[in-house]
Amino acid sequence: MEITEPSRSPYDVRTFTGLLARVGEQGALEAALTNELREIVAALQDAAMDGNGKAKASLKVEITFGLDGGMVKIGGNFKTSLPKAKDFRSHLFVTPDNFLTMINPRQRELPLTTVATSHGEAVRVS
Repeated sequence: MEITEPSRSPYDVRTFTGLLARVGEQGALEAALTNELREIVAALQDAAMDGNGKAKASLKVEITFGLDGGMVKIGGNFKTSLPKAKDFRSHLFVTPDNFLTMINPRQRELPLTTVATSHGEAVRVS
């Protein structure tokens, strides 16, 4: 007895990528994932340029299945985790009147001056 393959129809879904292309109205999930992939790559590029050349991101896809009256209902969604933005930090001092300054108000300033000469020679300043 010979086992024959059932006939194939262009409407059959036989692969995961074929299924993904049919989730949502006219494959809306696949189109959204394609757009999200571009966003991820752009965010990785930006984060790597702002940081040390390294960045991480993730894309989690969830496909749900339900059977109701002989029909399989398929849903899908995704969640993206993009690289964290670079932390910007500063160290400032508090003034006696409660403002912020870059100069420590408790530290004395040295009376330094700039001396220019016409010949570029070193000059002793007393």
